[in-house]
Amino acid sequence: EEEEVKLLMSAGSAHSMSCSLALLEKGVKFEAVEVILSGTSDVERLNPVFKQVPVLIHRGKAISDFQVILDYIEEAWPPSDTTPALLPASAYDRSVARFWANFASNKVALSPFSSFLQATPLHRFHPFCF
Repeated sequence: EEEEVKLLMSAGSAHSMSCSLALLEKGVKFEAVEVILSGTSDVERLNPVFKQVPVLIHRGKAISDFQVILDYIEEAWPPSDTTPALLPASAYDRSVARFWANFASNKVALSPFSSFLQATPLHRFHPFCF
């Protein structure tokens, strides 16, 4: 059975990129949908609390908040012989990985590089998702 997976995202969002990379790492086929937050987009309906990307849609259900999405991806597509784990097996090593991922995410989101990403079309970053 083919599962429909969509990721509502923005090229300028480091959190969107993290979720996209996690799906790619897991080998999940998905449709990357670039959205412009305009007050009338699907994001406001699917993520009424934060009204921001990313939003993952899997089996017709919306999951929002990038950390929740990353946890969901790991649980929905668990590690196997053909699917890698996103985090190390050790609890300590997972905490270190989460610390550095959070650090990088916050630094990139606040850097001048973020402005460049926001002005660049999504397909330049994700040619294999379309």
